[in-house]
Amino acid sequence: MTRPRIAIWSVLMIMVVFQLKSQDRKLVIDADNKPPDEFLVALSLQSGVNIIYNQNLIEELPAVTLHLKNQTLEQVIQQVLRGSRLSYRFVENQLVLYKIDTPLTKYSISGVVTDSVSGEPLIYAYVYEASSGKSTTTNNYGFYSLNVAEGMIRIFTGYAGYASQNKLFVLDKNQYIHFRMHPIGILPEVVVHGNLKGEYSNEAPATERISIADLQSNIQLGGASDLYRVADFIPGIHTGTDGVGGIHVRGGANDQNLILMDGVPV
Repeated sequence: MTRPRIAIWSVLMIMVVFQLKSQDRKLVIDADNKPPDEFLVALSLQSGVNIIYNQNLIEELPAVTLHLKNQTLEQVIQQVLRGSRLSYRFVENQLVLYKIDTPLTKYSISGVVTDSVSGEPLIYAYVYEASSGKSTTTNNYGFYSLNVAEGMIRIFTGYAGYASQNKLFVLDKNQYIHFRMHPIGILPEVVVHGNLKGEYSNEAPATERISIADLQSNIQLGGASDLYRVADFIPGIHTGTDGVGGIHVRGGANDQNLILMDGVPV
């Protein structure tokens, strides 16, 4: 029984020593804008330590840009998780990533959304924070404000006719984040040229003629022909009350008529 126990303890000691060596191995990191999952796979292969994580957990991590030399695995993973809501622990020869469940402090994000060309504030532009799902719109002065828990924040903004923008940063205090929106699809200038030499028609407007025969054929009380009475039968003309109504042509007033006798106004 003594020899098997010695053998088991020897194997365990070898595993512990191998684990410690793997964790203390000096690493060289050279990553530019690398996706977190790809970076962790490469880090696991270089360090010899299996890194375990849930894919949903690392979605909130930004792309990794690191240039380090002679750093241990623990030092590298601290740089990667800095400012996030994730932490780590070593379990045997494995590194496990997990989410921190401690309550987070909330901070305020506020700022102004303006036109990058004119500098005018954009009213009712939307502002959205991806991690918390919170959103708001700007007021009449282009101002917005959001209360969000600390950590890695990605904030989006947009407005009709403008290119949308987003910013990624670590929220660890109240911050002012301003956006200058760039207009898209601007129509070119339109110039309208007028013709100063107006063309006018010499054609006379349509007229209604009352001949002597029309007057004579119209029978009136008293036996006398009445021009006003005859005109009342023409469409669009109303003579009103006898003697005082005058002539109203197509809704016009009595004083808007031009009456000529032998070419002379009367």
